[in-house]
Amino acid sequence: MIRANLIFPVILAVFALTSCTKEECSKTVPELSYSEFRSVGLNDFALIHRFKDCDGNIGLGQNDYILTPEGDTLEVNFLIDYYYIANGDTFLEAYVDSITGEEGIGLNSKIPVLSNNAASDILEGEIEKKMNWFTDLLGRDTVFFRSTLYDNDGNASEVVQSPVFIITQ
Repeated sequence: MIRANLIFPVILAVFALTSCTKEECSKTVPELSYSEFRSVGLNDFALIHRFKDCDGNIGLGQNDYILTPEGDTLEVNFLIDYYYIANGDTFLEAYVDSITGEEGIGLNSKIPVLSNNAASDILEGEIEKKMNWFTDLLGRDTVFFRSTLYDNDGNASEVVQSPVFIITQ
């Protein structure tokens, strides 16, 4: 009986000690994965991704930018390419400004500076991009997305692709 009474406290102590250790992660490139695309209203949708960044350097201030290893300057750190399918052909939406004729920001976003209250530098979470069927998706009914997340050192995640969605109104 004494032996059985000691097993539970020992197991509990081992669990407590191992759960308090600092999580280690050595990857310098952020990880990104598609999570879901769902309706959040009559004409509104949310594209959701999960991310993990081991060195915790994701997030841009209002006037910050990223310099990529290729020498490109980015004013946004979360890029979403929006594709639609029409008559069996796939097209990349360009988001051209109707007044200036210049390519617009489209679905790309500037993720603000993030902080982590834990003992680790690792940042993990979800990125939710809301969009409207008329203004953002331009009324298309068959769509998919390719997304990339950049950290402040210019490291890009793998490009992740969502499944193809058929949107019905």
